[in-house]
Amino acid sequence: MSYKKDMSKYEHLEGWERCGFGEQLDKWAEKYGERTAVTDSEDEISYMELKQKADCLAAAFLRKGILKGDKVLVQLPNRISFVIVFFALSKIGAVPIMMLPAHREAELEGIIELAKPAAYIVVEKYLGFSYVPMANAMKEKYSCIRHIFVDSESGGDISGMIAETCGENGAFPAVDGYETAVLLLSGGTTGGVPKLIPRTHTDYMYNARMSAKRCRLDSSDVYLASLPVAHNFPLCCPGLLGTLDVGGKVVLASATSQMISLTQLQRKVSR
Repeated sequence: MSYKKDMSKYEHLEGWERCGFGEQLDKWAEKYGERTAVTDSEDEISYMELKQKADCLAAAFLRKGILKGDKVLVQLPNRISFVIVFFALSKIGAVPIMMLPAHREAELEGIIELAKPAAYIVVEKYLGFSYVPMANAMKEKYSCIRHIFVDSESGGDISGMIAETCGENGAFPAVDGYETAVLLLSGGTTGGVPKLIPRTHTDYMYNARMSAKRCRLDSSDVYLASLPVAHNFPLCCPGLLGTLDVGGKVVLASATSQMISLTQLQRKVSR
């Protein structure tokens, strides 16, 4: 899962750090502690809570048989569980494929045939669409998908898995910052199936860190992710990762089609 490109020539650069996202989260939790890291339309989570829940979910994924190097389809909307899932997979060296909530069978089938994911993580329902039947159909059609995990409002798979392993000190696989961290999707400008874009932990964190520096972000800033956070821009330019790196707060808009009132935004910013 490592890049063949020689990355040693970049190691002198400011902000370049050979470190996995899971390790980055550990550092942020130690540095920023109980500061609010992420808030969505329902809840908020501190840096320390984010680390703890990511650790619990990572241990649960390992217990379920998700291995280092496994690719995992992630199709979740803008909510705190997306962030927990992202870092949990990073901690065990699994590679999330950043599907968008709007994707359906046509996009999924092309990506599954190419990437052979071992698992598929979906929201139960979002904007009136039920994702579980579609996920089950993909699992039935493609034998590579061994597991389906559901993020349910009623406390389904994801929250249940976190609760089951809460407090356990799991031993996670070593993750090299030069290994592939995430598979982004291209914009599909050619009209075909989106292409997969691999990014390593180190180069992608460098992207986020230097974007944050360019934007002069600091711990007093609030970043509003109004686009689906699985997109490259709200994930890393400076996005979620760049904001967390400086100790700021990320506000996840629940749907891009919904207007967030000034009152709602001020309430979240002032917390």
